[in-house]
Amino acid sequence: MKNTQVMVIFAVLFLVFSRPSFSQRDSFTKKSIDSIVKSSVEKLQQKILLTNLQSAQLEKILLNYAGEDSIATNKNTILNKIDNVLTDRQKAKFEIIKEEWWDGFAKLLKE
Repeated sequence: MKNTQVMVIFAVLFLVFSRPSFSQRDSFTKKSIDSIVKSSVEKLQQKILLTNLQSAQLEKILLNYAGEDSIATNKNTILNKIDNVLTDRQKAKFEIIKEEWWDGFAKLLKE
């Protein structure tokens, strides 16, 4: 074999083995989604004073939809489910910040 052929083979092998596998990328994506959901719920927890139980419920709601490509089409469904978890006082506070919070959450998921 010529030197250039050997170098091409090594380059191809390097690229194949250095690239993360699909399962590693899926795992990374799942971790990213989990951290986005967690930080988004923490922001809500600080702004509208969620209990730990409410935070857990909101994380579950958001995780159910966060991996979907159609999250924008499910916006009203998600916001209604969030609203159902909140007290009247929290609902009033959430109403004020919901669009800004949603925009931030959706933007992070697209990145």
